[in-house]
Amino acid sequence: MAPLSTLGAGTVARFADAVVPVERPEATPAEVAGELFRFLSLYRSRRKWRVRWVILGLEIIPLLAGRKPLFLMRPEERRSFVNEKLRTSEGLWGKVAMGKQLVLLAYYGLGRSEARLGYVRPDARPTVRSRLARAPAPGVRRT
Repeated sequence: MAPLSTLGAGTVARFADAVVPVERPEATPAEVAGELFRFLSLYRSRRKWRVRWVILGLEIIPLLAGRKPLFLMRPEERRSFVNEKLRTSEGLWGKVAMGKQLVLLAYYGLGRSEARLGYVRPDARPTVRSRLARAPAPGVRRT
């Protein structure tokens, strides 16, 4: 069973458009949805259905705040909703905020924003490279 349906991919893309905190993101919302789909497909889990429910929740949770569902909102309405309601880790809004974390995981997982953020992957850092060069080969014990 696929981790995201077409509806789920659309929801993630709409949510990514509202969540990604830059004016000119390095990835399109559709690419973020694709990355989340790829990430979820790497793992086998009997609990993956929970992620699907979180994604569905992202689409309809605005109804609880007296707003339109996500797919009917304009992009600026989505951003306003996300900034207003999903800043907490408590209660129902906190559970839905998990979807925000999944979207950010997918966005930053693409790796295109690393230069802008000043992030250097551990295996590319000089200090880590020098330690790896001095480390014994796997399976070799030091005495």
